[in-house]
Amino acid sequence: MNAQLLFIGGAPKSGTTFLFNALAQHSAISPSSTKETYFFLDPGFSLLHPYCNIHSHTVDDFVQQYFDVSILNQSSFLLEGTPHLIWQQEVVELLKNYPVKIIFIIREPIKRVFSSFNFSKNNLGLFHKNISFYEFVKICLDKDKKSNLLQFGESLEVLANEIEHGKYYPSLRRYHDLLGSEHIFLLTFEDFISSPTFYTHEIFKWLKLSPINANITQIQTNPSKAIKNIRLHYFLKKIQRRIAFLRFPEGLKKAYFNHQQATTTLRKDDEAAFEILRDYYSEAYMILNEEFDLAWE
Repeated sequence: MNAQLLFIGGAPKSGTTFLFNALAQHSAISPSSTKETYFFLDPGFSLLHPYCNIHSHTVDDFVQQYFDVSILNQSSFLLEGTPHLIWQQEVVELLKNYPVKIIFIIREPIKRVFSSFNFSKNNLGLFHKNISFYEFVKICLDKDKKSNLLQFGESLEVLANEIEHGKYYPSLRRYHDLLGSEHIFLLTFEDFISSPTFYTHEIFKWLKLSPINANITQIQTNPSKAIKNIRLHYFLKKIQRRIAFLRFPEGLKKAYFNHQQATTTLRKDDEAAFEILRDYYSEAYMILNEEFDLAWE
């Protein structure tokens, strides 16, 4: 296999779906059949694919499973986009044995945590339906209360560590140290969303590919939603989880969310949560600005 592995390694809720679909339009980049394969995650990480992962299979198995092998000879890069790659520890040691490049797109931490909370609560129905963002923040910062966070336990590890993950710099340091800065492309969600064509071209140049004019306006995204009838929403989510094979048609899901779509409004205690997080991230902002040339306040 001559094609090089190219990952969009995170962070979640930072525009990774948008970026994945933009890069996938290049003829020299072959995207995985599903954006998030959960193949390259640490043992014990709750989202690791139980049957198809780097600890039980080879990279060749990964390629055979998730890529169109008929066009591999025409591809310079094989693109995959599990955004939780950024948080991994052991997998980084494995990746250094392969020719890889990783793009990290990171979002201002408070906005990312708030978006992730709303996505997990509204889109996925994972939290107790009455929990507020302020309560979520307080629970995440209290290690003894984290187990009370969810209705369903399988994503507890990821969600309970959302705030700590928002520091970013420990993960970025590890990847830079083990893989080398030449294999890492770092950009912010805020910069990318403000100029998606410019930064897509910058990534193509970094990959030594000729830039193309990606059709940005038609790109699929994965937005967080606000829900009108939260009681009905959680009832349907509970049914779906109890019936393992139940999958709603995409057209029905789209119609349902269009009907349930509500305007996102801030609660009175949201600003108190933001203030707690501003204090929590103050040191991380200084480190990120100094080491990774950001300009966050």
